[in-house]
Amino acid sequence: MSSINISELVISHNANTKSFERGEACYRSGFVQSVTQRGDDIQAKVQVSEQNPYRVTIGFNSDGDNIITSCSQFIVAKAS
Repeated sequence: MSSINISELVISHNANTKSFERGEACYRSGFVQSVTQRGDDIQAKVQVSEQNPYRVTIGFNSDGDNIITSCSQFIVAKAS
């Protein structure tokens, strides 16, 4: 994975304990398939089971000091 311009300390400081621990466990278990940085946003594709993977996005608000996160599931359409 390429170098991402955000520290673990910044993420842990802005995340709740449960979310941070789950994200760390997913990363250490190899469930994070890719990580990309697009401007101020960092996106990760995560797959913890055989179900569809999901995308986690970490970004900053307009002040640049608070982290905003979102999580959305990929929809995989199968060809008929």
